[in-house]
Formats: sequence, C-alpha cells, structure tokens
Amino acid sequence: MAGARPATTERTFGYYRLEILAAVVNAVLLFGVAVYVLLEAWRASLNVRGAYLEVLGDGAGERAATSRATRNGSGRSNTDSTAPAAR
Repeated sequence: MAGARPATTERTFGYYRLEILAAVVNAVLLFGVAVYVLLEAWRASLNVRGAYLEVLGDGAGERAATSRATRNGSGRSNTDSTAPAAR
C-alpha cells in the first residue's frame, strides 16, 4: 500500500494523503453508481406503471364492448346493431 510508506523530508505526512485521495475517489464513484441505480429503478417503475395503465384501459374497453353486446341482446357484434336480424 502506498499510504504505508514512511515520511520523508519532502513528504512530512508520508503518502497518507494519497490514501485519503484514493478513499475520496472511491466514495465519489460509489455515490455515482448508487445514483445511477436509483435512476434506473425509477425509470423501470414508470414503465411498469405505464403497462399497468394500458392493461387497465384495455379492460375498461372490453367491459364497455361486452356491456354493449349484452344490452343489444342479439349476440351480434355491436358494429351490426343497425342491420336487421337474420332469420
């Protein structure tokens, strides 16, 4: 380890500052990775919410179409509701 080198006349604290700077760089990188992970998790949750809303809308549309068909009572599709019933 570079921080374990003894002090010299030029470096009165030895290489201890190098060890501190390495710890600071390590901490900054760790915080950067943590922020990246949190941002990706947030984006993924937005994608899940969008998919949930799409399925919810599809279900509402299906319920409306089923309700219209059962109110019609003929069993025909609701696009043919104005056509006369076949005998």
